[in-house]
Amino acid sequence: WRMHGGALSFAERFLETRPKIELILASDFLDVATFKALSKTQIPIVTYFHENQFEYHWSSQDRDVLKKRESHYQFINFTSALSSDWVFFNSDFNRNSFLTGVKKLLKSMPDNNTFQMAESLPQKCSTLHLGLDLRPFDQYFHPSSQHSSCPLILWNHRWENDKNPDEFFQVLEHLSANQFSFSLVVLGQSSQQMYPKVFDRIKESLKKHLLQWGQVQSFEEYANWLWKADIAPITSLQDFFGIAVAEAAYCHCQLYLPKRNSYLELYGHCPQAFYKNKEDLISKIKRW
Repeated sequence: WRMHGGALSFAERFLETRPKIELILASDFLDVATFKALSKTQIPIVTYFHENQFEYHWSSQDRDVLKKRESHYQFINFTSALSSDWVFFNSDFNRNSFLTGVKKLLKSMPDNNTFQMAESLPQKCSTLHLGLDLRPFDQYFHPSSQHSSCPLILWNHRWENDKNPDEFFQVLEHLSANQFSFSLVVLGQSSQQMYPKVFDRIKESLKKHLLQWGQVQSFEEYANWLWKADIAPITSLQDFFGIAVAEAAYCHCQLYLPKRNSYLELYGHCPQAFYKNKEDLISKIKRW
């Protein structure tokens, strides 16, 4: 609904307030074409893509997927980019998958699918990595919290299907069944609509390993857990940048990453951090 209704709400507010500004910074959730038409603004617009709908990992139970509406959101992303003066992406992976997705979308149309204006789209698209201020973590660093003989394994992501909790917990259940000693901290927000049921089962099956379950109440608690953690195995199916991954790395967690998403681009200088498959990930954790 936000991708549909947001443009109407912002256009209405814009016309009411008539702000004296020189630049509009929009996110990929705004239908820029609709906003621009309704607000009648001539102010330059920069759109920043934190993600794009072409590479978005949809849940099979999502209402838009069930009703075959997901390509409509791709088209909104496409026309928003066309309507913007500049377009920035948080990673090369994000930008390249967007531009490839646009070509595939247009080819799938029954006719009039070679829009000339789309050919100039790459010229206005650039990568601008997120600037993260991670210094607030520094005050919670304690040398004694690092590297115990029993590794502390970290999950610090949203509880949603695109983060691939099934594979993450399959790995840990295998380690537990084979008497590998570890502790586990599961952080992150959960959504009632997109709640993967694997979390309910894991809360019981890995109970003996758990030190923390669910979202913490303060940044201090979150930072303390990240500094205490030893290993952060990443299994995400979708990550256009990965703030949670960057936070874990900053707090000296050993990352284990799949060779997909933005990870090769951002962490390719650490080839030892990448695993080939689930079996390789299990082996790396055992060798920690």
